[in-house]
Amino acid sequence: RCRVIAWRPFGALVYAYRPALLECHLGDDDVAGDLLCLGYPACAHARHGRGLRLAVPARRAPFASARDEDFLSACVERLAERFTEQAVPHEVGYFLGYPAADVRGFIEHEGREFLCCGCWKVYGDVRGAQYRFARYKRCTRRAQALFAAGMSLVDLARDPARSRVA
Repeated sequence: RCRVIAWRPFGALVYAYRPALLECHLGDDDVAGDLLCLGYPACAHARHGRGLRLAVPARRAPFASARDEDFLSACVERLAERFTEQAVPHEVGYFLGYPAADVRGFIEHEGREFLCCGCWKVYGDVRGAQYRFARYKRCTRRAQALFAAGMSLVDLARDPARSRVA
């Protein structure tokens, strides 16, 4: 899905996301609790219990009902509203799939006292973040090469398997 979430003098800020992945991120109990405090809608399957982190996040089938689509649409709509309230609301990290500890750390430390910095500022798992930074860099280079070779953005976003070159 794609949605313009803000207009700026330089152009539009477009949020592109995969609903099933966004649902997993926003359905995390701690993330849902943080977002609820910022006026986002309540996620039906989250307990909203801060500090009740599970060792392995519970997963459920993506989009069991139209209500899930409505929930995500309402969350993205609220994110767009937040972009009218602030230049860049810090909780956008939750929508980008950043680890909750890093988003929360950034908010609590006001962007200072981070452990390392790459695609985002890290306040939690440095090794895990560095691994993800390297993967993102490889993925970005690959997508840029495919785009330069003529693949459209729609094709790049549609199916990762189609991006493979024989």
